[in-house]
Amino acid sequence: MLETAKKKGEYPDEQLEWLINHLSKRPVKDIVMFDYIFNQYYYKSYTSDLWAAAYIIMGGCSDDSFDYFRAWLLYQGKDTYESVINDPEGVITHLKMLEEEEDVPEFEDLLYISTMAYEEKTGQEDTDYHHLYQQLSNDQYVQPQIEFDWDEDEEAILSSKFPVLWEKYGDNPLG
Repeated sequence: MLETAKKKGEYPDEQLEWLINHLSKRPVKDIVMFDYIFNQYYYKSYTSDLWAAAYIIMGGCSDDSFDYFRAWLLYQGKDTYESVINDPEGVITHLKMLEEEEDVPEFEDLLYISTMAYEEKTGQEDTDYHHLYQQLSNDQYVQPQIEFDWDEDEEAILSSKFPVLWEKYGDNPLG
């Protein structure tokens, strides 16, 4: 569905609006299942390596910023997502448009599409959706503690971990 949404407008906001509208016309169970599948991929992207890559690219990366980066990565499509999870330096080819726009790789609103579709469909609040999501999906995910193998204050570690990213963004991060 994300791939289809990307064809429904020139800008991410238009694409997101199409996606919300499309989801809101589906049964509530479909909205929850879309969210559940999305979350399974999203959870898998919570890694030390990916966070280090985001940190280098943006010249810093808080936990919220990392969440939005992971959403942006998911929006790039399954093939890109999987290749970057396996090789974070491969993200460089997907950053060119952002470089031209002097933007950062974050897409916070993508994290709320199911909630917004549910609200549009039912008129109910997001807390109602979250309760229903737990009931229907039985999603038991608990975010793990990441064991970082890098330190934000140790440029030598970051630069040796991802030398290609460091060469490109270490002194000139996006944003």
